[in-house]
Amino acid sequence: MGKILVTFSNFEKNCPDAYQRLRREGFQFQLSENDVPFCTRKQLMESIGDVDVVVAGLDTLDAALFAAAPHLKLVARMGVGYDRIDLKSAKEHGIAVTNTRGNNALAVAEQCLGMMLAVYRNLNDLDRCLHRGRWVRYVGRELTGKVVGLVGFGDIAQRLAKLLKGFDVQILACRKSGLPSERAEALGVTLTSLDVVLQNSDIVSLHLPGDPENEGIIGAAQLAAMKPGAILINTSRGCLLDSGALLASIREGHLAGAAVDVYPSEPPDPSDPLLQDPRILCTPHSSSETEESYRSGGDMILRQILAVYAGKPPENWLNP
Repeated sequence: MGKILVTFSNFEKNCPDAYQRLRREGFQFQLSENDVPFCTRKQLMESIGDVDVVVAGLDTLDAALFAAAPHLKLVARMGVGYDRIDLKSAKEHGIAVTNTRGNNALAVAEQCLGMMLAVYRNLNDLDRCLHRGRWVRYVGRELTGKVVGLVGFGDIAQRLAKLLKGFDVQILACRKSGLPSERAEALGVTLTSLDVVLQNSDIVSLHLPGDPENEGIIGAAQLAAMKPGAILINTSRGCLLDSGALLASIREGHLAGAAVDVYPSEPPDPSDPLLQDPRILCTPHSSSETEESYRSGGDMILRQILAVYAGKPPENWLNP
């Protein structure tokens, strides 16, 4: 049938049903041996010339790569964000681009909730201290009764709002596009402006795509506008947040802490000061990685590949 390049590791283990079905359909695979969920530019250029489908992670896919891929029919993004894929150029080369929108929303929302609780109770540093033989106690805070602000109100933010309902919190949200008032009302969410969200929230969680218009949306001025003692959660894209300004705000005592899963450059340099401060919980862009999200994402990609080969429009087609 064709050759599939997978740019992130363990596709065959994490998406076994999709992998085995595609093999039975006659597809050949080039599987990634990388630890990170993308291929380097050099790896892509060396591999893409005879590839029919790319199952993409966090790769940068642009006009030059598409020009070097005469057989490429489909880029199926495992995940939601597609800011690193040139949709216009892909369309010009006759390449469909899809994503797995919706399949990992619950996984990310659950990690966001876990991060809020972990930062409030300082679980990161307490664990670290105990493993080093230090019996350190910490007086934390409770999530119940707080004001949570969601910057963006897409699938993940809406899932998070639903999870938060059991904590008796007040939820504020903002988004740049049209406001889905009915959905917000059903979830008990007050839609307002970014300024109001920042000024009134005890916890601010970022849920925006990494589009150029959103780059640096949370910088020093926005962090200064947040409530003293507030915390910030970022599981969206590293480019949304000025990490240096975040670190400065925490060191100066304005913000109490933060949790980040995404970075401007990935993987970040191990010497990055952000990784050294115990008040900042850091995870390696892994909020979407659960057994359930991989299986459902793999099943969606299977359907997308089979649809393209059958001459039908695939699910979540981004550049029709």
